[in-house]
Amino acid sequence: MKIQHKINLFMFIILMLLSASIVAVGYMVISSIVYNLSREIFTQRVQHVKKELQETYDILNSSGVSSIEGYVQIAQQEFLDKVSTYKQGETGYFYILDKATNIVLHPHFQRGSTFELPIANTMLQQKEGEAEYIYQEEKFYCVFTYFPEWDWLIVLKISEREMFAERKRYLIFVVTASIIITLIALLLLHFYTRAISQRIMMTLTCLKQIEQGNMKARITAIHDDEIGMIQASINSMVEMLAANEKLKAENVRMSAELSVAHQLQQMLLPKEGELTGINELEISGFMHPAEETGGDYYDVLEHDGHIIVGIGDVTGHGLESSVVMIMVQTAVRTLLTSGITDTEVFLRILNRTIHDNIKRMNSDKNLTFLLLDYQQNGLFKFSGQHEEILFIRDGGQIERFDTIDLGFPIGIETDINSFISHIKVELQQGEGVVLYTDGITEARNKSKQQYSVERLCAIISAHWHQSASAITQAVINDLKNHTGDCKLSDDITLVVLKKN
Repeated sequence: MKIQHKINLFMFIILMLLSASIVAVGYMVISSIVYNLSREIFTQRVQHVKKELQETYDILNSSGVSSIEGYVQIAQQEFLDKVSTYKQGETGYFYILDKATNIVLHPHFQRGSTFELPIANTMLQQKEGEAEYIYQEEKFYCVFTYFPEWDWLIVLKISEREMFAERKRYLIFVVTASIIITLIALLLLHFYTRAISQRIMMTLTCLKQIEQGNMKARITAIHDDEIGMIQASINSMVEMLAANEKLKAENVRMSAELSVAHQLQQMLLPKEGELTGINELEISGFMHPAEETGGDYYDVLEHDGHIIVGIGDVTGHGLESSVVMIMVQTAVRTLLTSGITDTEVFLRILNRTIHDNIKRMNSDKNLTFLLLDYQQNGLFKFSGQHEEILFIRDGGQIERFDTIDLGFPIGIETDINSFISHIKVELQQGEGVVLYTDGITEARNKSKQQYSVERLCAIISAHWHQSASAITQAVINDLKNHTGDCKLSDDITLVVLKKN
């Protein structure tokens, strides 16, 4: 096969793949545009209906008859009659449910009957938003909002089949345009490769003459372009390309590993529902890695009357630190599930486990680690070496406690039993504890000034009358104001606990 034919075949395959990619991307883009445009339109329509309902309610209220059932029922019925005429395409319509998922308005079901689809409860919980569900083997999309004065859930629903009807016409246009462009490109490619192949054949003829010993053979310079430079630089270019591709593949692999590790980290963090489910304490946590993955750790676990809070800081950051952090999280949860709640025994076993794993990894990583054990008697027990513990007393007064004598960095020595100690602190209602990593206190601004423990204490004290989550947000906002555009050089973690 001639090189021209090979080039034509190769470029034909490339163009086909490119065309397929264009069609695929076009399909996704069109779907996204249609979806977002429809969502915006539906949201505006639902909000418009809610506004009309609010106006009806305000009229009743201003007239002083909002408490007279007869007037309210008449006003409601007039509003429902008007909304029942609102349509969206062929399959779209409004329906209204009350807080018990009973039907207030529906074109196909009797008023007062129960709306059987489980999606109703989800919408009532969310109050406002959008949802998708399947009914009678057909997929529907809906936008909903809640009118609290009458406890009505207003829903605009339409089938996704109708919603994306225009997508098919646009897709045909994209496919047709891609085919035409591909044919034109192939035609132009044919003439271009023909000219190029003639020059290549001229070069090959010259090379054969040199191979046969004709050292006087020369390539006639027809064009002043890069082809004349290819012969002298092809080997170096190939080597450079090979090195670049290898580096690119390595970067892609490392990026994928970091991405997976980052996802694992985020999945293992305590969820909001877990924290709010703890009645004895109000807890808020925040963690942000300096890179895609970090070495900071915190977790909140509840087991058999104990509330265990752990916080740690693995040396360095990146994939290896993230792996150590994940190992710590798994080990802590395993020990707690196994019924080990004594903090000193806990730390001794944890250290041995992490030490052996780090040794197997042939790594020099280690971490500071502090363990908090709270029981329903109001007593906090602390063990482990980490940053200072901040005790916040009534009125926002802060006591700082150095943990240097409560433990030893995890993973350095096989046995740290002789270093482990503990303290017990009793806190009253409204008092609490703040734990953090040095990524917060050592964060620098453009002037190389650190954020400092003193500034952290000042912000906590000033906002202690607020909720734990509000205190956390206040610290993070102040930290961002301090660092400005400066990139964080270390992971930051903050845990705020207030005794209810």
